[in-house]
This record gives sequence, C-alpha cells and structure tokens, in this order.
Amino acid sequence: MPSRFLLVLLAAAALAQDTADLQRQIDTERKAGNTAALEPLLDRMLETDPDNTAALEQAIRVHIVLAHYDRAEQYARRIVTITEKAEGVVSPKLLVPLSALGRVHYIAGKFDDAVNVTLRVIAIRIRNSGPTHPDVGSDYNQLARLYAAQSNFEQAANVYTWALELFEKNYGLEDPRLLASLDGLSSAYRESKKLELMETPLKRALAIREATSGPMHPDVAATLDNLGSMFYALKRFPEAEWAYARSLKIWMERLGPKHTMIAVSLDNLAVALAAQQKFEDAEKAYREALAIRDAEDVASLRNLSLVLMARENPKDAEGVFKRIVALVDKPSEALAGVLNEYATVLDALGKKAESAKMKARARQMEASLKK
Repeated sequence: MPSRFLLVLLAAAALAQDTADLQRQIDTERKAGNTAALEPLLDRMLETDPDNTAALEQAIRVHIVLAHYDRAEQYARRIVTITEKAEGVVSPKLLVPLSALGRVHYIAGKFDDAVNVTLRVIAIRIRNSGPTHPDVGSDYNQLARLYAAQSNFEQAANVYTWALELFEKNYGLEDPRLLASLDGLSSAYRESKKLELMETPLKRALAIREATSGPMHPDVAATLDNLGSMFYALKRFPEAEWAYARSLKIWMERLGPKHTMIAVSLDNLAVALAAQQKFEDAEKAYREALAIRDAEDVASLRNLSLVLMARENPKDAEGVFKRIVALVDKPSEALAGVLNEYATVLDALGKKAESAKMKARARQMEASLKK
C-alpha cells in the first residue's frame, strides 16, 4: 500500500500534468486567435491555481476582448491582492498591477474607480521615486485623461499643466515628450470653451513637431488644423486661412490630390475664405472638394450654394439647390432651412410663384416637426 507521502507526490504530479496539458491547449487556442475558447480554459487553470499571475493576466485580456469587464476586474484585483501580500501596500511592484486595474476600470467606463486607482499609483510612485520623476508626469497625463472622460475639463487642464511643468523640468521646453501634455491641455481648454487659452499649447506643439518631424509631417498638418479651428472660432479669419492653407499643402504632398482628406481640408479653407468675403476663392475650394468626394455630398453642396448667393450668382445657386432638394427627402430642420434659402434664390430670379411654394413647403415641414 503506497505511503501518504507517495500519494501526495502522485497527486502533485497529476496536477502538474493537468496544468501542463491545459497550458498547451491555451497556447494552441491563443495562436489560433480563438478568444472565446480561451475563456473556459483559463477559468479552469485558475480554479486549480488561483494565484497564477500569468494566467490571470491572460484572463484579464480575454475578458476585456469579450466585454466581460466584471470578470476582468475580478482577476485584476486578485493580482493586486497577491502583490500586496507578497510585497506590501506601498511597493513599487504594485504599479503595474494597479495600472492594469485602472485600465480595466477605464475600458468599463468606471471612471471614478479608475481615478482612485490612478491616484494610488501616483502616491506610490512619488513615495518611491520622488515627486519630480518623469513617470509621475506620465501618471498625471493618465489622471488628466480620466478627468476629461468625466467631462471635468477644468480639472483635466490643471493636471495636464502639472504634467507639463514636470516634463519641462526633466526634459526642457522643446522636447517631444511634452507633446501629450500640450495636446491634452489644448483639448481640455477647447472642451471647457476657453478657446483663447488654446493658442499657446497648440503653437508650442506645432513648433516641437516641426523641429522634430519636419515641417511637412502629417502631425504638423493635424496641429495646424486644430489651430485653424481655434482661430476660426475666435473670428481670427486671416489666421485661420493661414493655418488651413498650410495644412492643405502638407496633406496634398502626403496623400495626393484625390484623397478624401484633401476634400475636408479644402472645405476648412473655404469656410475661412468665405468668412473674409473672399467668395471667389471660397467657391473654387468648394468645387475642388466636391470633385474629390461624392458630387452629391449635401453639406458641401449647401456650402457652395451659400457662397454663390453671396457672390450674387442666383442662377448657379438655383442649380445647386435643385440638386440638394432632389437628394434629400426626409423632413428635418436643416432641410426646412435649405428650402427657405432656395426660396430666397428664386425671389432673386423673379420666380415669385415657385418661391411661394418653396416657403409654404418649408413652413409645413417646420410645423410637422414641432408635433
């Protein structure tokens, strides 16, 4: 009869074999990309070895892909607990599992929980590395993103500023590692309607990108687009035209003249031109945009028609309005507005009866929408 010690050894060997077999199955399914098949295998692995951190990390990834966020959070918390027991509650070895837990909260939309976890990460980081360590700046950026996700844009701007100041101390004023904070700060200002504060971080980001990536890099174009939008919103139309024209040149060089992004860039430029009453140039830009994208793009057609009206060219405007009305049949406030604009063009052409019908149609549509 086998001894108790031998029985224990045999049981341990059987468990090890089962674990090895399970791991082989997990590896096979992972290589095949069978995420759904991984879930029960990993759960079985964790039933027999609940402190297997490698399996826990795999299970977190699988449950996130499957949108099983509660299970992912459960496993992420388990890794945190295992690490706390082994290393203590303020160990720097907690930073990775806590950050993973914070990501699970963020993906699940639990922003309050994610903020609390990130604050703990920051506290541990500062305790172990000091308050001016650059990784603290990265943690500040993450915290700011979470505040922005909560629509707490004022606090997000404050925390992005902390991160920016910390990175400046570590890297200087022109290092590309400042870009995430500068971009986040300008975005927070935009969302909080503090448009006048956007200019400084945007221009700093532009200068850094030009210096590090070259003046014709797509990231430079994207920053110029953001500057153009800010200038336009602030009614600084010549500066908006400058930014959009520079952006268009970059996109043309990078993407070619027929890419849909060129149409977007042309539309932006046309809006800035029209705001300065440069209607001939605006019309040209709108027509170029329409030639690139679908010629039946309603928004672009309407913009073109408004420019033609401003240029006192009602005949061409009439043709464009006819195309819009033929394309759109679903009643909406926007269509009612188009019908009224169409009526104005018909009036200018002396087509009073047609204008009256168009106005009546618009009134009827507006009344039906209010019911």
